[in-house]
Amino acid sequence: MTTRSSWTHRIVWLSALAILLFSAVVANRIRALDRESVSAQVTSTLASTANLLRILEKNHLEATAEIVRDPELLRLTRELTERPQDAAARSAMEAWVKPEQNKYGFTYYAVYNRDAVIIAAHDQAFLGVKSTLLIRVPELKTKGYVVTPPFRAKFTSREAALKGQRDYFQLTCRTVVEQGVTLGYFCIGSDPRTLLYPLLSASWSGRTGEAVLIDRDGRMHSPSRFDADIEGDPEAYEDRQASRLYTRVPTPRATPSGKLPLPTGHDPLTRMAQ
Repeated sequence: MTTRSSWTHRIVWLSALAILLFSAVVANRIRALDRESVSAQVTSTLASTANLLRILEKNHLEATAEIVRDPELLRLTRELTERPQDAAARSAMEAWVKPEQNKYGFTYYAVYNRDAVIIAAHDQAFLGVKSTLLIRVPELKTKGYVVTPPFRAKFTSREAALKGQRDYFQLTCRTVVEQGVTLGYFCIGSDPRTLLYPLLSASWSGRTGEAVLIDRDGRMHSPSRFDADIEGDPEAYEDRQASRLYTRVPTPRATPSGKLPLPTGHDPLTRMAQ
């Protein structure tokens, strides 16, 4: 082989190597840009969803603020707190609430007395239920309003029972005050499965992830499609919760089915929840 031929082969080989290296650099850069683009898109979508949730919350807060100032509600609440077993007083409240439901677009309502016991509601199955923790009475007394996380009702309405389902609610509550005296609490609500959860699902277009609601303790307040990968019954969680899952790293332990162990409130938070 001549010297010129040897140099030619070296040049071709080096050129091929340079092209391969350049291609690898370009490919890595494209992947990095693609990840940045996807990350930016996900962040933007989640931010838009968070804004929509804030708008929904604001609408419910404004609606309840208008309702609890109405003199007729004050009168009806006073009568019900004085005569909680009076069917006529309860019927009068129900008749008054119906136009308000159409006006503000809420589905469910509940009127509580000062002891946080329901004295009027959209379904009689909830009458007499005490919900001091659920509607966070100390916070209601301090702020005048609360917005609860989604939860599964302890009792079942007639409509849900006919469908063989459970009731899920998210409530916005305000203190009902007349001349400085607290008469009780008025709450409006909706089924998170009809608006909130579909909104979360629509905000995520990928196949390997999802958008979820979590609180400061890492408790999930929306269902997760990963629930099926966790040991135990997906329906086995306490009332007044919306999921049995925590966004926490489960303590390694063997499970009969070979699935992932169920996280507990004492396990460390995942990076997503931190």
